[in-house]
Amino acid sequence: PPRSTLFPYTTLFRSTGIKTKILQALSLGIPTITNKYGVTGLNDDYKNALIYENNFDNYYEILKKLINDYEYRKKLSINSIKYIKKNHNWDNIILKLETVLIK
Repeated sequence: PPRSTLFPYTTLFRSTGIKTKILQALSLGIPTITNKYGVTGLNDDYKNALIYENNFDNYYEILKKLINDYEYRKKLSINSIKYIKKNHNWDNIILKLETVLIK
C-alpha cells in the first residue's frame, strides 16, 4: 500500500510530455493535486481522477478538504485507479499498437 495519502505536484516550469510521477500516484490511488504543467499529455478523462488547480493560493483549502473528507479522498482514489486502467494500461496500449501496425 502507498505510504502517502496525498500527492501535491506543483511544478512551476513549463514542460512537455506525460509526467510519470502523476501516473505513478494515480496508479496507486493517491489523491493528486496538480497544475496545468502536471496534466500535460493526459487526455480529458483525468478530470475525475485528480484535482487540477493553477492558483496556488487555493491549495491550502484543497489540502484541508482532502485531509478532512475521507469520502472525497476515497472517491478520487477509486477514480484515479479507473483512469489508469482505462487510459494507461499496458495491455490496452499494446492492443492499440498492434491494431495500428497490422493496418
